[in-house]
Amino acid sequence: MEVHLYHHCILSLRNILTHIPVCEAQQCPVIHVEQNVQVIGDPEEATYGNVVQFSCKSRTEILSGSQEMYCDENGEWRGQVPKCKEITCAVPEIENGFVSGDIPEYEENEVLYFRCDATYKRTVGRPSKCIKQGNRAEWSPTPACESIRCRLTLPPQEGTRYQSPSRIVFPPGDTLRVMCGNKYWISHPRETSAVTTCKEDGEWTFHPVCQAITCNSQSYEEADIEGEVKTIYGYREQVHYTCKAGSEGRFTLTCEKAGWIGTPRCTTPLGCGTSPPLTDGDTTGALRFQHRHEERVQYRCQNYYIMEGEPYKTCMNGEWIGQIRCLKPCTVDEEAMRSHNIEFRYGSEHKRYSHHNDYITFSCTERRIPVGTSGMRFQCVDGEMHLPTCQ
Repeated sequence: MEVHLYHHCILSLRNILTHIPVCEAQQCPVIHVEQNVQVIGDPEEATYGNVVQFSCKSRTEILSGSQEMYCDENGEWRGQVPKCKEITCAVPEIENGFVSGDIPEYEENEVLYFRCDATYKRTVGRPSKCIKQGNRAEWSPTPACESIRCRLTLPPQEGTRYQSPSRIVFPPGDTLRVMCGNKYWISHPRETSAVTTCKEDGEWTFHPVCQAITCNSQSYEEADIEGEVKTIYGYREQVHYTCKAGSEGRFTLTCEKAGWIGTPRCTTPLGCGTSPPLTDGDTTGALRFQHRHEERVQYRCQNYYIMEGEPYKTCMNGEWIGQIRCLKPCTVDEEAMRSHNIEFRYGSEHKRYSHHNDYITFSCTERRIPVGTSGMRFQCVDGEMHLPTCQ
């Protein structure tokens, strides 16, 4: 009995083991692609969850279809088997614009010619070109049109302000007043306030920006700049000039909003006529009727005369400059001495000449005595000499 039960249990166990269900993964079918398609992954033994990626072997082609596919739980590929084709761009639809001509598509690097409707302009100024972007062909830059407007940059640059700063976009025909600070101007034209108008092409009639007031260096043939010489000078900066040799004077120019302010003036000095005569003297050279500015003439005094001052007179802008005087000598003769009862103490001349500032010593004649207490020694002063008297 026990043997029979044991044998029955073994048969029942075998029946149970042979009927246990086994789950096997569903395999997706093999993916077939063209030779110019690069496959990343295993498309032949893929099961649920496996992903296969695609790209083009040639850089001159792009994918048409799915960039990747994956095997789902039903053993089917999700996605479209891709192909590689030449890079082409379809004609785009452009809002507020249109493409000229009837070309259906463009090849790589071809330029798209399009126009915008009235009151619109291209968003980007440079032309749109068909190029490869990753695995796609796209227009770059994107062809688009926008309303024609003039724009302002806020905040404005230093020294610039706008009369209506509440907006930065202006339609064609609108105007804007630009005002400049104290040290600034609108260089073209040179004004501190001006009105600019938004044109039909979305540009201002002039660029509304104030610039620092400057003046270019100014040179003159007859004058030199004092100190450092610069190419550009700032607002209210001053430049001092000295007139060159052959002319006279100095002047100053100031950089203002209207440009250089000041009078650049150098005067040419005048010459002189005949040199003036000198009492008891004469010039050392020949007499001339004309003399140049700063030309000088040398003088000399007659014999026994002493010159006071320099021996020159100089022509300075039409006038003779220089103080010269010939100081006279003194003459003492025998008759004058006899009337004063005197004689030369040293020597027995009947007449004597003495230069200015020279001294002569006298003495009384025989048995005479001097009158007064001034002594017997006297000095010649510009032709005059006081003689002593004896009695």
